[in-house]
Amino acid sequence: MPISGLPPRAGGFLASCSLLNDRALLVSDGPGTTSTVYAIQLSTGRVVLHRDLPPGMVTFAAWSDDGRYAAASSGQLTAAGTPGAAITSDVLDLDDGTVVAHLDGGVAAFSGDDQLVVVSEGANGAAAVVEWRTGREVWKRPASWVLPGDARSLPLAPAMAMTVRRPGAAPDVFLVRSDGTSAQVAQSAVLLTLGSRGGPG
Repeated sequence: MPISGLPPRAGGFLASCSLLNDRALLVSDGPGTTSTVYAIQLSTGRVVLHRDLPPGMVTFAAWSDDGRYAAASSGQLTAAGTPGAAITSDVLDLDDGTVVAHLDGGVAAFSGDDQLVVVSEGANGAAAVVEWRTGREVWKRPASWVLPGDARSLPLAPAMAMTVRRPGAAPDVFLVRSDGTSAQVAQSAVLLTLGSRGGPG
């Protein structure tokens, strides 16, 4: 089925796809450093909305499984931690294009029920699981970070599996629940990534 409403020769990548919500998200590079997210109605192939990055944001870093929310960050985490400047993130409601939350740190992933996000302050900060609507921190590990693509939601569940990195050490895999309880499920290991979900910027 052809997709109507995309610019000619739009490049980019598929960020999320939800048959339940009849929506897919495509993230596309635009002129210069601008990036845009397109919401596509799967049943019709029609672009139902598109949103540019908020001012000051350089990359879309995470998307909810149902395609409703996206997190845009002011910088990118790397395997070595943060760049020189602190990273902040905005959570966008893609149904109306509004910024519904502002968080310190880079967002790596949403939980399957849209309640939680994994946030990383970088190598000199901490990795945390946060209720993004309230800012309540439910779990934290100092001097750690989680890269986008290193966290996985459990479908419709308030829990996250993630690769947690520390300076000078092999990464470990944790399972963190919404009540703050956690379990280290693997040492010196990473979550298996199937395919590529690299972002622009």
